[in-house]
Amino acid sequence: ESPQEDAHLPDLLWGTALGMADYAAHFDPARVLAECEAKRRIVRLHQIAERESPPSDPYQEGLIRGWRDAYNDALAMLALPYADHPEFKEEWSA
Repeated sequence: ESPQEDAHLPDLLWGTALGMADYAAHFDPARVLAECEAKRRIVRLHQIAERESPPSDPYQEGLIRGWRDAYNDALAMLALPYADHPEFKEEWSA
């Protein structure tokens, strides 16, 4: 290598270090655990919405149906990254 090519080596190493720092921050265990907890809460809200008895008031019944639809959509979106898994069930993406 020529001295001119060596001159860019510190920049290359610094860029690699920054890239690794970004990678480590993205997969920080605390961040991953917080993401898992957020997903658990979404699933829990879905379970609560599914247990709700439809009220006799048509307006409130429509609200509950809307919440259920929204949570079903949210669960389907949470399942998307696992669509290529061999045990993935097609109804999870509905």
